[in-house]
Amino acid sequence: PLTSRLLAQGAIHPVHPTPIDSQDITVIIPTYITDSTQLVRLQKLVTQLPDIAVVIVDDASPQSFDVDNATVVRHDVNTGPGGARNTGLTHVRTPYVAFIDDDVSLSQKSLLELGGFLAHRDTHFVAPRVMSASTDGALADYERYHSPLDLGDTPAVVRPTSRVSYVPTAVLVARVNSLHSLHGFDVSMRTGEDVDLIWRAIENKFTVRYAPSVTASHLPRTHVKTFLRQRFGYGSSAASLDVRHRQQAAP
Repeated sequence: PLTSRLLAQGAIHPVHPTPIDSQDITVIIPTYITDSTQLVRLQKLVTQLPDIAVVIVDDASPQSFDVDNATVVRHDVNTGPGGARNTGLTHVRTPYVAFIDDDVSLSQKSLLELGGFLAHRDTHFVAPRVMSASTDGALADYERYHSPLDLGDTPAVVRPTSRVSYVPTAVLVARVNSLHSLHGFDVSMRTGEDVDLIWRAIENKFTVRYAPSVTASHLPRTHVKTFLRQRFGYGSSAASLDVRHRQQAAP
């Protein structure tokens, strides 16, 4: 009982859990493909997960496509990342699910180790440290130290207004039954839907952990225009989040 209380309060943290079996987890990758480079990157990500069931949700890309060793589900109308993830969730028959963005690199070993944190009955969601990939350029250097996805090297129980107040769904592993009880992502939100899910989970007494002992990498924005569009999108979600979760969103 004492250990459980300390874990719940974030005073202590689990380390090096036993990895889950690859047959117990399904990966969902929402995507919108506009060029061949993205498709090559998507295929590379799937190749890193050879023994895991992968569902790719094509959110109405201009051209249809196939990916080896993955099930591709296509939307006729673009719904946004939340809607794409919810569609993927309807195809999951395993107890655990991982949401991974298509610009992320993550090994199968790391994913299964991350899933191991859910073996503790009081943990329902867990996210790794998402670090910016090493690329050339001033923006890449900036992202390496100031990425909004990189939440540092200290483990935490996630809570609004705390040191780690959210985790992004660039990589997120969850219990499927917990997601169903929350009715998945809010499809009315085009940005901030991942933060909303995490905060609703916490409001419903689910434990969300940040586990930086497991790391993934994502490609930083390489052009000022796309960099600013990303930051603008993140910022514009604050108003919607504040409506749903009063005084918890940063200005």
